Amino acid sequence: ERIPPMLRAKTWPVREVAGLLFVYHSHRAEDRSKPPLFELPALEEITSGRLIHRGRHEFGELRMHLLEFPENGPDTAHFGPLHSKMTLPWTQIRMPFVEIDHQARWDTDPDEAHVAHFDNKATLKIFGRLVPRSGASARMTFIGPGGLGILRISIPDMGDVLILETHTPVAPLRVNVGLRWFADPKMPRLLVSYVVGNWVSQLTADMRIWERKAYNERPMVVENDGPVHRLRNWYRQFYEPRPAA
Repeated sequence: ERIPPMLRAKTWPVREVAGLLFVYHSHRAEDRSKPPLFELPALEEITSGRLIHRGRHEFGELRMHLLEFPENGPDTAHFGPLHSKMTLPWTQIRMPFVEIDHQARWDTDPDEAHVAHFDNKATLKIFGRLVPRSGASARMTFIGPGGLGILRISIPDMGDVLILETHTPVAPLRVNVGLRWFADPKMPRLLVSYVVGNWVSQLTADMRIWERKAYNERPMVVENDGPVHRLRNWYRQFYEPRPAA
């Protein structure tokens, strides 16, 4: 009738979303009996079958802080020098005479404090000229401190691709990164692979920086650097207050 404290099993809240298991982890014993501070979205387009599972990709373990993933969004100044060159999907091989024009924006969600969004309209430029019909819109939704990102890519007249990007901390400055993607059943396999492969190419370029950059608690930014300080203020909600000196 009474279980001694040293024999009680530790438990954490668990949720299943789109075939993935998520654990709301807390190192403090008093928090384990409380509900999570936020819930994960239901992803109705997947549960209803409108979008079906089309593939997965594992990047493996990276040397990075979890913060780097959500902080990439408001760092809009890096899109020109790092992501404007078109590469072959799934590679870092640049395509000559083809560039990408990015119109990026990051903001918090007005209704859910634990959610932030990164919106990007990408349009191809061939020999320096914009090709309006090549445009595609993407929204990355950051859930919580960055363990889960939900990327929705809309292609006019073709449909949507939804990518679940998971960043799972496994040790200090060690994060496992993986992708699962879903798309309309009628969307051609090659088109889905092209869309996801472009994202993988762009993400790989970011990862080279994430694994080498140093964290600066008070970064010097100028007006065109993007709302990095707003991201930092938003991110602090996921940390315990520092103890008084």
